[in-house]
Amino acid sequence: MTTPRQVGTTFLHGRYQIDALMHDGTFSRVYRAYDTKLQKPVALKEVASPDGSYRGRQLLQAQKVLDSLKAETQLMQGLSHAGIPHIIDVQDDTRNPRRAVQRPHGLCCGNLPR
Repeated sequence: MTTPRQVGTTFLHGRYQIDALMHDGTFSRVYRAYDTKLQKPVALKEVASPDGSYRGRQLLQAQKVLDSLKAETQLMQGLSHAGIPHIIDVQDDTRNPRRAVQRPHGLCCGNLPR
């Protein structure tokens, strides 16, 4: 995956400002960010290939990842619960799909003792 976005930087024409990296996974990263357009904190999930672009066979994998993100987004839109964040924005760019959701509050499960 490409290098994580740096704290304090903005992207998508200045819409999102990165506050921190919350999770760095196998094929996606989740950032704590600020939506400058809506003026509210968000969690931003960004998916990318190892080198930031898809070629040849990777294009099929890219479509699978994009389909998975879309299915997850549709599932979240159909649910209404205080523990499920509301979707704020979706970018369906095959090269770098992303979704912004209401930033969750409280403890992160990854920080709990095992």
